[in-house]
Amino acid sequence: MTCMEDHYPSLAEWVRQHGWIEIGQDDDSRSFIRVLDIGGMIWEGAEEYPTLDNALQAADQAVTTWMRQQFGESQSATPPRASDHATWRSK
Repeated sequence: MTCMEDHYPSLAEWVRQHGWIEIGQDDDSRSFIRVLDIGGMIWEGAEEYPTLDNALQAADQAVTTWMRQQFGESQSATPPRASDHATWRSK
């Protein structure tokens, strides 16, 4: 059995050192999954995903790209697809 950190290394790094993720619909956002830090939302996903795994993969790819742009860190070389994100925030 593998752990979440094996499947989503950038999300694991994110929640350990930089911020948190929110999953599910709420009244404040139309997205299904969101990545936040103390400054607010850095990435907002699509309204729907076929599976939870698809949502987590999209978030992991987005966080990989964001950390590379902001900190020069890279867990994965796969950038997010344009359809995987609706909003980005730069520091």
